[in-house]
Amino acid sequence: MDDAKYSVEFLASSNIYDARVRLSRLIDFNNSRKAIEQEITNRALAQVDQNDEVIVVEGEEWHEGVVGIVAARVARHYEKPCIVLSNNGEGILKGSGRSFGSCNLFAITNASRSHLEKFGGHHAAIGLSLHIDSLKSFKKELQINYAQGNYLKDELDPDIVGELNFKDISFELTQLIQKYQPYGQGNPTPKFLSKNVKILQADTMGKEAEHLRFTFLQDGITMAGVQFKTRESYEIGSSVDVIYTVNENRFRGNVSLQMMVEKIVLI
Repeated sequence: MDDAKYSVEFLASSNIYDARVRLSRLIDFNNSRKAIEQEITNRALAQVDQNDEVIVVEGEEWHEGVVGIVAARVARHYEKPCIVLSNNGEGILKGSGRSFGSCNLFAITNASRSHLEKFGGHHAAIGLSLHIDSLKSFKKELQINYAQGNYLKDELDPDIVGELNFKDISFELTQLIQKYQPYGQGNPTPKFLSKNVKILQADTMGKEAEHLRFTFLQDGITMAGVQFKTRESYEIGSSVDVIYTVNENRFRGNVSLQMMVEKIVLI
């Protein structure tokens, strides 16, 4: 959102007064980032052609500092690879892409490199720029490249390690998960699937009501859950399957188990 020197200055603060002033500035940057990210995400989602297997969206002067995050959010929402581009007003589109599932977004895009001004990245994430006159042909060619790659959509997320019942969610489990950190590309955070779960509570939270807080019930056991950056609504009492990760929520000295919800499937 701005110059990285402000983060360095905060970490190098020699007294608590300077640290507080600099921290306040970083918080302002972060709040601005979240607002801009949400606005661009909404605009990107409204543009999506759901018939495309590789989503490509673009907008006027979208902030380049958040287009990668937006691409990841759109990719997860539609379960398809996504490229988000920002038009700088001078005929050049610059942006980022995020893959989904087994799709090698780098290979698909690299096959259309003749349309690009700059390009780099890896299997799951790319950065690129191209002239706006090339956008239509580039987008069309991406769909062809995807089809030729014979990518099959997984019925279930490959990062799901198995079905988990609420009775087996424990601090022993979270401690075991923590042993294999750090998680990231090549070592994804393990996800779990819980079936036939009832939604007891689903309340919005956040300044823009952009998150959901749940209470779930399975076989007489309740669990708290949170789903970030969602505008979905769910009927109380409905039965669902839930895909999630498990973490320890620390608040005011208390530690509790929490489901970090990625997807809810009505049954």
